[in-house]
Amino acid sequence: MFEEELIALENKVKNNTEQSDLIAFYGSSSIRLWDSLTEDLAPAKSINLGFGGSTILDCIVQANRVLYPLKPAKIYFYAGDNDIGNEATTVEVFQRFQTFFHNTLEALPLTEIVFVSIKPSPQREQYRSTIESANMMIQEFIAINDNCSFLNIYDPMILPNGKVDSSLFIEDNLHLNKKGYELWTALFRDSLKSEYV
Repeated sequence: MFEEELIALENKVKNNTEQSDLIAFYGSSSIRLWDSLTEDLAPAKSINLGFGGSTILDCIVQANRVLYPLKPAKIYFYAGDNDIGNEATTVEVFQRFQTFFHNTLEALPLTEIVFVSIKPSPQREQYRSTIESANMMIQEFIAINDNCSFLNIYDPMILPNGKVDSSLFIEDNLHLNKKGYELWTALFRDSLKSEYV
């Protein structure tokens, strides 16, 4: 399903294995479609390793191929959106993240893992309680583990009236538009502030 994208990612990784202090952005289409990511987050040395439509399970399966060989200093991991869209429960999403976390810790013990919270979207409004619960369980897990952190992009995408800010999305009401990525840029740059010192 992702083979063409994965081959391109393998080549990208091969061309960057000599770089030190790389920050990998790994996960589903919200990462893959962020075309200006490396420019938006410069001068931090970032690399976009997203592949569209992927679930946490897909990211677990493909990590040995397109993530771990890079040996990044830090990984920003965004996935879970599609798991929930495919009817995964809160517990299933949490357990899948735990598997990714432990696999990554074993493969890359010195690499920091940042879980990017699962975003809200108008298209998946019916799953909001699952998204919120999964985010909360993962955040609580991260709080008691070393070398990992949680980046909350969920709350800034909610309006004061409690509704998802639809102005952040393209027509499918699932993927981000320019304004959405501008918001993410500000949130990620704040998370990366030590990289700019």
